[in-house]
Amino acid sequence: MNNSVSILASSFDNKSNLSINCKYFSEAYVSYNSLSINALQNLCFRIPKVALLHGKSVGFAL
Repeated sequence: MNNSVSILASSFDNKSNLSINCKYFSEAYVSYNSLSINALQNLCFRIPKVALLHGKSVGFAL
């Protein structure tokens, strides 16, 4: 009887650790997503803006 209680307790510990790992994974994914969006915004808006302020034309190759 005591052995089944310890197995049950260890299964609850594993579930809480799993939810903590998922939490950190989602935070890392959001951080990576934010970083990639920031890089795309820099390419699309800030670089052409600087070029236009200096009077140069900006061409995009597709």
